Amino acid sequence: MIDLFADEDTRRLAADVVRVPGDLETGFAPDALAEACRRFPGLPLVPGPGFERATALLARIARGRRLLGTPPASVRAIKDPLRFARLLVRLGIPHPATRLAPPVAARGWLTRQHGGAGGTHIRRGLHPGVDRYFQRIVTGAPHAVALLGDGSRARAIAVSAQWPDPAPRAPYRYGGAVAPSGLLPATIRPLVDAAETVAGACGLVGLGSADFLVEDDGSFVLLEINPRPGSTLDVLDRPGARGVFALHVAACAGRLPGKGLLQGPAIAAAVVYASARAQVPPDMRWPALTADLEPAGSSLARHAPVCTVMARGRTPAQARTAVRSKALAVQARLDYS
Repeated sequence: MIDLFADEDTRRLAADVVRVPGDLETGFAPDALAEACRRFPGLPLVPGPGFERATALLARIARGRRLLGTPPASVRAIKDPLRFARLLVRLGIPHPATRLAPPVAARGWLTRQHGGAGGTHIRRGLHPGVDRYFQRIVTGAPHAVALLGDGSRARAIAVSAQWPDPAPRAPYRYGGAVAPSGLLPATIRPLVDAAETVAGACGLVGLGSADFLVEDDGSFVLLEINPRPGSTLDVLDRPGARGVFALHVAACAGRLPGKGLLQGPAIAAAVVYASARAQVPPDMRWPALTADLEPAGSSLARHAPVCTVMARGRTPAQARTAVRSKALAVQARLDYS
């Protein structure tokens, strides 16, 4: 396992963990990542978030081994904002107005980073830069369709509802998700059709997701395709069902599941962020179903991620309420002195 954080639970579960320097803004240090990959010769590569803006690095570390995921060239095409927008126009799928040059007026526009992930890169107004583009603000509640692709076809396996956990400088920062979404079947069907059509046309391989904003009347806009396993992976596995990672590996080998969404209880996951500068106490008691754990004694900056908490419920609303309570309990156990 090669990771930017090498959290406590990752170290317990993995046979070997290599922590590579870098940060959430710039990603992995390229040479250090390449050196870490050489420690695992012959093993397949499963890339996570962050390579959408580093496809050359993805190609470099994938050389000489099996890539379980979308090829770098396809990732580059999917995350090209104008190319993606033109594809959606051709397919007749709603998408926000997108441009590389700053509009005349800032009102009603967002600035996004090429290949950005997690929402922290999205800012209201105009903030030009070499790796920035601009997108019209649209309304609606965030939802995601989880997909499996074989390079030419795609199958939807779940629809989740999402919510932000905004920081002052990152109003669109990812907060959490719950699956199933709670949307009506009549609303879900067009989302699934659009996601499968676009992901198939984009050459998605393995697990990915399509991000939407959905209005109360069922109308929607498709924001982007994420061509890799992402944060909603935490809410996809169902008791007694085939694991989603196994489905990912099968899809990479060209074997897609039949049509139909995963069934089972509602599962919610939320990222816990420190509300102020804090430390993880030496005797920290983590709740059950908690992951991405910061080591005991770690210093946390304000708004820094602490862990991911998960909860189940009979309905999506119950699961979301339960996960919020668990997040508050974790925050209360931190040392703010």
